[in-house]
Amino acid sequence: MGKGSFEYRNTDIASVEVRAVTPAMAREMLARNAGNRKLSQTKVSMYARIMREGSWRLTHQGIAITEDGGLIDGQHRLAAIVMYGKPVRLLVTTMRADDGCGVLTAAAQPIDIGKVRTI
Repeated sequence: MGKGSFEYRNTDIASVEVRAVTPAMAREMLARNAGNRKLSQTKVSMYARIMREGSWRLTHQGIAITEDGGLIDGQHRLAAIVMYGKPVRLLVTTMRADDGCGVLTAAAQPIDIGKVRTI
């Protein structure tokens, strides 16, 4: 692989569903957070404010977990649900490692590698 190339784990989607994620569920998922970037309290507060105002919308951007419950993507959304204190509907994607290793982290996934969006 050339400079700046990425080598990702061989994965597959096990399931995708819309779930009402409660603060308790969010805390449990956050406890299994490994390999994600540092949590931004500014972003968490912004998401929680949007949830409180009733402006949060279900979109294709939800959370991703491993089959054994490890958090791959969505830590800011989950932390906002904890701060908000009420259930929020999210798209939950469960990922499966299909290379026999069974260990997935955010760093092993092609997530958030594109150009950062700005307003």
